[in-house]
Amino acid sequence: MNLMTMRAMTRRDWISYSLLFLLSVLILLAVRLMVPDYLVIYLKPASADSVQVFFPNDEGYSETESWVSPRIEAGTASRVDVPLRARHFSHVRLDLGSQAGDMAIEKIEMQSLFGTRIWWPSELLTLAKPVQMIAPLHVSDDGLLVHATGNDPALEVPLATPSLRRQGGVIVLLASLLAFALLRVLRSRYLQGTGALVACTLLLTIGFAYKFFPGFMSFDSFQQFRQALGQLEANDAHPVIMMHIWRLLLNVYHHAGVLLVFHQVIYWFGIALFAYLVARRLSVRILLLLAIGFCPPLLILSLHLWKDVGMMCALGIAVAALVGYVRQSHIAWLIACLLALFFAFAVRVNGFIPVMPLLLLVSYFAVSKLGRSKWQTAGLTAAGVVCLSFAFGVGLNLLNSNVKKSYGMGTLVVWDMVAISLAENEDLLPKYLPRSTTGNIIPALAAANSREANFPSYSVVSPYPPEAFQKQLVRDWLELVVTHPGPYLRHRAHLLGVMMGVLDQKIYYPYHPGIDENEFKIGFSNMAPEEVQWSFRLFNKFVDSILYRPWVYVLLAMFVVTVASARFLKTQGDRQMNLLAAAVAISGLVGTASMFVIATAADYRYITWTIFAALQATAILGSDLWHSAQERNRVHQKGDGLE
Repeated sequence: MNLMTMRAMTRRDWISYSLLFLLSVLILLAVRLMVPDYLVIYLKPASADSVQVFFPNDEGYSETESWVSPRIEAGTASRVDVPLRARHFSHVRLDLGSQAGDMAIEKIEMQSLFGTRIWWPSELLTLAKPVQMIAPLHVSDDGLLVHATGNDPALEVPLATPSLRRQGGVIVLLASLLAFALLRVLRSRYLQGTGALVACTLLLTIGFAYKFFPGFMSFDSFQQFRQALGQLEANDAHPVIMMHIWRLLLNVYHHAGVLLVFHQVIYWFGIALFAYLVARRLSVRILLLLAIGFCPPLLILSLHLWKDVGMMCALGIAVAALVGYVRQSHIAWLIACLLALFFAFAVRVNGFIPVMPLLLLVSYFAVSKLGRSKWQTAGLTAAGVVCLSFAFGVGLNLLNSNVKKSYGMGTLVVWDMVAISLAENEDLLPKYLPRSTTGNIIPALAAANSREANFPSYSVVSPYPPEAFQKQLVRDWLELVVTHPGPYLRHRAHLLGVMMGVLDQKIYYPYHPGIDENEFKIGFSNMAPEEVQWSFRLFNKFVDSILYRPWVYVLLAMFVVTVASARFLKTQGDRQMNLLAAAVAISGLVGTASMFVIATAADYRYITWTIFAALQATAILGSDLWHSAQERNRVHQKGDGLE
């Protein structure tokens, strides 16, 4: 805010700015008090042990002003995350274990709202001061080597947090900038009449992120979290882009639940952006926000720390960007759409299937501006899709270039082969697959196999063949499917039937029941166990209702495709809006159809994009039908006036 801008502000603006400044200060102070800083210690002990960190007080050190880490495995590079209260201290005391031996400190970080400070081994060597039972320090290849000579080694390190005066100054500076930005936003003509929509979206985002913090976490969630922390080697079995985003978010707030906040932001604000662009009236926008946002399958999925949430939200944002392009014809909307589509493509291995119809539409919209003939437009559109697909593939390969490659094809094809073998009551599995028994494998497979998930059968036969047979496994699977089509089709049809909710049984794995046991001691922060159980009972009521039956949304998507295509061919309404509605619905339908071949389980999360797409496509079609009806009314009224 420069001097000329300040002089141009009216008295009313100054009053508004002052109130917003006070509000900003309160918000930032609340964030400062609620969000702890973290002291992060990277170390490697020679034997299994733990670390205790003491903070100074008026009497020196005490157990009440200390923090004890979980047990650290011997010889493994680990990190200890110590939460810090909002206060200033100049040094800490580290009690490195409870036995004699070596422990290497790779580095120490102070992560706070005011930035991250790192102390490397060479700097720690000059700063650290042995207190008791520690030999002279020196730097090794593993870091600062601390050799304990007794069972109570202690080391004092001057690791100062920012002073309270500096913290207050930064808060005031940030508050002044935030207040000015809020004032400009509120005065923007583009947001006139949308304050209620923004406020509602913000409240919903904060409310659900706070209540369900840190989010539902399964085994896969924790594996990805360990990769983000650097505790596990990164591999492409889990999306590398999600690991990088989680790692980046951890620098802002060092807790696994920061990903839930991210998911809630892109979920609610993505829907709000869609509602803002597809509807003209504020009441309709808020109604769309609530109707789509509170759709039980979508809302419950958004509370999980899963890659499926990222794909669903990214595709939803891509659709919103396409609506923005139809409304405003600005290239920035197509660029935003491409970025969202790439994220959806990169965050889930099967994401390219629902991405393709939307990518085709992006290419068509861009080419149609050139004013070429129909055949030229079709050819250029196809070429554009090929180029964009190639660019997406190159981008994904670059993302995955420095991580360990994993083999996952066997988890799909071996399960199909198990199902065919059980149906034929004959061992048709390749002999090179590792097995738990050398005898007749059929009884063991029959006892272990599940018709809804692939992993139970792995206790009998491994889906990971020797590397020399990995390509052969695909050929053997294809041959088995061709020679035994009936059992294969029945197996896949049962799986899709369970996912669609058309079979007379409960929805399979509709949500993950809470947070798995973990070494990080992560649990729900703002819900008592009784509240968690109450939430599960509420979720189960939705699961048993028709709202959780995907076949309803599939029929809705098929209806939209039919109506929108007919209107497009008859040139009724806005051709681009009709084309967009059909493309979005098709995106959801092909995602579901692909599950017949590629699903490795009947997990409900695999089909949630179809639900989201059906609702968005219906809203787009409904918007165009409404505008067409309004236009007809205006024409009739104009004709009546002329008469």
